Amino acid sequence: MKMPVDDAQQTEDPHTAAAVRTMIKHIPMGLRWLLVLLIALSSALGANTAAGNDDAMIGQKYEIVGELYAHSVADDLKSKVVSFISLVPLRLTGPEIISRQLVPTGSILTIVEEAPKRLFAFLYPDRYIVRVNTIDAPAGIPIVISLSRGIEGKSTALNPLIFKPLSDS
Repeated sequence: MKMPVDDAQQTEDPHTAAAVRTMIKHIPMGLRWLLVLLIALSSALGANTAAGNDDAMIGQKYEIVGELYAHSVADDLKSKVVSFISLVPLRLTGPEIISRQLVPTGSILTIVEEAPKRLFAFLYPDRYIVRVNTIDAPAGIPIVISLSRGIEGKSTALNPLIFKPLSDS
C-alpha cells in the first residue's frame, strides 16, 4: 500500500522539507509572535504617513481657515514647565496640558523645519516645527504639528479644511 505524498515531499531533496518542519517546531511560540509583530510593524511603516506629506515643504505658508488649538505641553509633570506647543484640531485635556488657546482664523502658519526624529521614528507620524504669526511662543519653546489627528490631508500635506496653502507671491 502506498502512503499519500504531500507537496513538500515532492521537492528534489526530501530531507529539506523535513528539516524545515523540524526547525519550525523548535521555534519558541514567543519568538513566532515576535516575528508576526515585526511584520505587522513593518507594514505600518508605509501606512503611517499621509498620502501627500511630501508636499509639506520647508518654508511653505498656510492660512488657518478652520478650528485649531495650541496646547502648551509639559514633559515633566512635577515642574509643569512648558516643553513645546502642539497644534491640534482637538480640545485635548490631561495632566501634561498646561494651557490651551484657539488659534485665530486667518493666522499664517509657516513650516520652519522638520522636527527631530524620535527613537523608533517609524511608529510616529511626521512632525514639523512651525511658526504662527499670532502665537508668541517663549524663547526656545518650539511650536510643533504632527501629521496625525486631523492635521494631515488625504491628497495634500495638510488638511484643507484647516489649512489653506498660500502662494509665494
